[in-house]
Amino acid sequence: MPFFAAVGVSRNPGVKLVAVVYSGEDQAKAVADSRDLITAHPNLKGILGQCTTSRPGAAQAVTELKKIGKVFVTGVALPSGMKPYIENGASKSFVLWDPGKLGYLTVWAGAQLAAGKEFQAENDVPGLGKIAYDAGKKMLLLGPPTTFTKANIDQYKF
Repeated sequence: MPFFAAVGVSRNPGVKLVAVVYSGEDQAKAVADSRDLITAHPNLKGILGQCTTSRPGAAQAVTELKKIGKVFVTGVALPSGMKPYIENGASKSFVLWDPGKLGYLTVWAGAQLAAGKEFQAENDVPGLGKIAYDAGKKMLLLGPPTTFTKANIDQYKF
């Protein structure tokens, strides 16, 4: 089982979690925290950054400590913050929900609720297609996130 540390999250099933660190939405602190994690756990295989500041901070620490290809970084992030680390190989890919689609779904949902309409198990949302609704969680499910890689990161400017 690989050893992972998490910056900004409390659980990650399927791996042995050796530490959880909260960097307070501060990228400089995420760099320092990630350096500390890598140094304290010489067999560390990865860091999961769960916000748009911890992920690039972890990738920066991996880069500075020359651990590219040895310690892997994953999680959510913005393309603008991760582009240099995708290009240098500190991170192979990362995910994020498309903010345009998420915003559109939010406005659509608000309009439905304002009109007194209930969500169905499957909703046909113009421009988005079929959107599932989990009634138990009261949650619309936009679908899988966008995966950003070296092949597509230049298409995104946010």
